[in-house]
Amino acid sequence: MTMTDPNAEFWDKQSSAFTAHDGQRRSYHAEFAAVLNRRLTGDVLCVGGLYQNADPNRVPPFSVVDVSEHMLQVWASRGARVQVGDARRLPIADASVDHVVFPLVLHHITDGRAAASRANVTACFREAHRVLRPGGTVWAIEILVSGPVYAVELALAPVTRAALATRRIPLVVFHSRHFYLSQLEVAGFAGASLEFSDADDGRWYDLVKPVVGLDLRVPKVMVPVKYGLLRGVKPA
Repeated sequence: MTMTDPNAEFWDKQSSAFTAHDGQRRSYHAEFAAVLNRRLTGDVLCVGGLYQNADPNRVPPFSVVDVSEHMLQVWASRGARVQVGDARRLPIADASVDHVVFPLVLHHITDGRAAASRANVTACFREAHRVLRPGGTVWAIEILVSGPVYAVELALAPVTRAALATRRIPLVVFHSRHFYLSQLEVAGFAGASLEFSDADDGRWYDLVKPVVGLDLRVPKVMVPVKYGLLRGVKPA
């Protein structure tokens, strides 16, 4: 009996929000897109979808691997070449692309457990390293938390999982800057770096959605995160 991937099922349901627009827009999307649209050359693989504000006229077009067939239809409608696949086991040949982009996807690959979420980040970075050509670059747009917040988040993951499950939302884990940078190095990347967003995303009391798919808004001060663009280079 074939089991349904909960992430694929969840994102199939979210696809309508991306059909009409790009989902939850924030000012940092345009900031990071400006960097990527300028820096991405050659063959580019986006894992888990196109990043918002991606250049729609890019030649050659972006390739996208995603677990959700419904989301792949959205990306195909925007000119991308698409393929169903898992970020931890990419259906891509060794040393075949120049850039790999993870656009706000790594915190979703958790398998419902904190320990698994950490192992999955490492697996994703190792797969990116495998498919990149020597000298190629991995990029990840991510939501980051401080070390103390991260420790609390990992400890409370079972509670968070149970709470989100009541709304049929898979567990998400926002990792720390230190963890991401260390795992880029573990995966074999050199010159791991992080650029934080300079965008002003509002006032402390503005209401924001803490998790995609959750019909809840809380004051921004209750969501202590930063937005960053991670980068690592595969040695030539």
